Amino acid sequence: MALIKIREDPFDIVTRLKEIDYRYFVVYNTLAKRFEVHNLGQPANTFCLTVDGALDCRVIKKVWRTRAENVAKLLDEIALHNEKLEKQKDNAYKDELRTKISESYDYLQHHDDLRDAYTTRFV
Repeated sequence: MALIKIREDPFDIVTRLKEIDYRYFVVYNTLAKRFEVHNLGQPANTFCLTVDGALDCRVIKKVWRTRAENVAKLLDEIALHNEKLEKQKDNAYKDELRTKISESYDYLQHHDDLRDAYTTRFV
């Protein structure tokens, strides 16, 4: 893996990251073809986040948002987002089920020969 350390950029993103925390640094990963933000203050691994596209103000926002001090708020946001996705999934399932039941009912209403197919008869 070839990492190229970025020391300066046109928008001074590297400098602005150092203002947030002097231990941040940016590299370009030539294999993945993306920028990566690292922090020397992390004990096991310096990797923090990836940057798709160019280095711009989104990097600064993402770094501020994902800092350790904001972890509780970030976890709450993730939980709310997951809850919202789960509700959307449930609603989509209910809509699909409702549509299938309605189509089956309509089909059976127009086919007299099948009307008894869904009844239980005890002999």
